[in-house]
Amino acid sequence: MKRKKIYAIISGDYVKIGVSANPVKRLQQLKTASPTTLRLLCFFDGDEKLEKEMHQDLERYRTFGGGKEWFTYNEKVDAVIKSYAGGNSIDTSKKYLEAKYGVKDKHNKNRLKKCKKCSSFMRIKENGETKKKFWGCNIFPKCNYAEPITGNDIIGCRKCENGVMKIRKGRSGVFLGCSNYPKCNAGLKI
Repeated sequence: MKRKKIYAIISGDYVKIGVSANPVKRLQQLKTASPTTLRLLCFFDGDEKLEKEMHQDLERYRTFGGGKEWFTYNEKVDAVIKSYAGGNSIDTSKKYLEAKYGVKDKHNKNRLKKCKKCSSFMRIKENGETKKKFWGCNIFPKCNYAEPITGNDIIGCRKCENGVMKIRKGRSGVFLGCSNYPKCNAGLKI
């Protein structure tokens, strides 16, 4: 019988903490039903009892509507995950996954930007008045750091999953468009 593993899978601002005999296979299963990009953060030996204990420690970060295993992902949640994983956490870098499991993880691109003020993750947000997109700190209002989206930012395409969003000009103005255009017509107005 395979030993069970606790896994942490990131989806943008959220993390799913679950248990599976094969976390890499579980990631592939979740990707087929997810409208967003998923990335394996780590996995380590554990069972349902340990999973329940972690869930209790993270209760205040639990999300609503996403199931009982989803939590807001921030520095504190990351620290709790790392404290449980300890030195036993499995490397989930692209190189390791390809060598160990033959998985070509397209989602391991540098999609997440770190806040220069607090080191939390940043995400693309929208100004309510101007409707312009910008990078904003994930733990706003605790940290209000923001910066404009530039042509140097690397944002993975969530539609085709292997393109990179680039600044383009069109009839409607400036927008982010997939590098795989015309095969992929994903766009994000900025």
